[in-house]
Amino acid sequence: MYCVRRKYRKVLVWICLVAVGQAIFSMFLYEEFNFAPIRHGWTTKTFANEIKTRLRLQSQDVEHTEENLKFIARAKLDHSRKKEESVDFKRSILIKSASFQLSGNRKKLHHSPGEIRRSNQDNDLSARISDQERRGHKLSHHDLKHANENNAGHEFRTESSERTKNTEIKDVFISVKTTGEFHKTRVQILLDTWIQNAKNQVYLFTDQDDAKVNKSLGGHLVNTLCEAGHQRTRLCCKMQAELDFFVQLKKKTKWFCHFDDDNYVNVPALVNTLKNFNPEDDVYLGKPSLIREMEAWDRLDGNKQKKFWFATGGAGFCLSRALVNKMRPYVSDGKFIESCDRIKLPDDCTVGFISEVLVKAKLKRSELFHSHLESLPFLPQSEFSKQVTFSHGFMGGSYNRISIDGPFNVVDDPSRFKSVHCFLNHETSWCPKSENKDKIGDDDKLKTYR
Repeated sequence: MYCVRRKYRKVLVWICLVAVGQAIFSMFLYEEFNFAPIRHGWTTKTFANEIKTRLRLQSQDVEHTEENLKFIARAKLDHSRKKEESVDFKRSILIKSASFQLSGNRKKLHHSPGEIRRSNQDNDLSARISDQERRGHKLSHHDLKHANENNAGHEFRTESSERTKNTEIKDVFISVKTTGEFHKTRVQILLDTWIQNAKNQVYLFTDQDDAKVNKSLGGHLVNTLCEAGHQRTRLCCKMQAELDFFVQLKKKTKWFCHFDDDNYVNVPALVNTLKNFNPEDDVYLGKPSLIREMEAWDRLDGNKQKKFWFATGGAGFCLSRALVNKMRPYVSDGKFIESCDRIKLPDDCTVGFISEVLVKAKLKRSELFHSHLESLPFLPQSEFSKQVTFSHGFMGGSYNRISIDGPFNVVDDPSRFKSVHCFLNHETSWCPKSENKDKIGDDDKLKTYR
């Protein structure tokens, strides 16, 4: 009898441990990865399938879909498991160019993102902030309240009434995010290839000083003072630096375009793609990596579930200045980091949340942006000249990169960026001359962007 009671107690203890473990796992996903709490009655297999469903990849190759699903789910969970240390973005951003100094006495906004409720108030507030900053005054709580109450119907205005739909390379601000670990590898390849086509427009946002790279960029290296790493908070810290720099830059370009250090940017194709849009409109351009909307729980709105599309940062995305102006209450002066914490998601997801949910600017999809989260070998070489970005990286245990015929082999050119650069820019001095005959044809006329 005593032995039977001991067995019952053991079974009861194990049941309790399983229940506690399930509850802790549910809290972990809700707090750190922004999944809904586990519903009662769900089995572990059912829950795993639900995670896969949310993270299903938009892949060109059906045979690799299952493998890609596992890769993305694992990558996202790895982000959430890593220790997220607090980030103090009040430290000044160190700019390596005297010509583009950030203003050390920028006026801070005295409001939180949760205070802005209606989109017409957002529009008026952004215009009001721009006007106040030009006059050098601080925007107080009273000013914000007065603006919300008396100017609700005020129509949003962009900073310049002379903007046109025409776009040139000089109208595009190109931001590249990297880390000190990749200065001698990834960054050097970019410097040797596509950055040469837009040297005056490219700014490198990193976490380490590098005099050699800074000189190669013409003084456009920005040390964000963010900690190195791929955790959510550190990615958001760098995106905060990128957006602040763009907003405060004296030269007001029409477009903000963000790319990673594993992207090759086809500059002529980028400019020609942007020509299809008006920078005075609210334009959020990029390519999602999911086949359904992202789900997040808004901590400043009663933990309500919000659904939205976002352009994956691994493929690159662009924002019109008009849209960035509307987003300023949620992105400027440290507010972007707060927005990241608001939904507990990485930087590219947060950009989508702000654009689609808070300022009601829907993502405009483009199939010309490519990340390593899709089957890159299936991109036809005959279409390369039309694509805006290429990428490379490991996916599902294998190296994912575009397939291109020469002129360099995969040992000398593992990313294939040198080969694609010679294919698109056959006049480059270091490209093998024998490959000059492989011209692009009529698409080469894209270079009229200069």
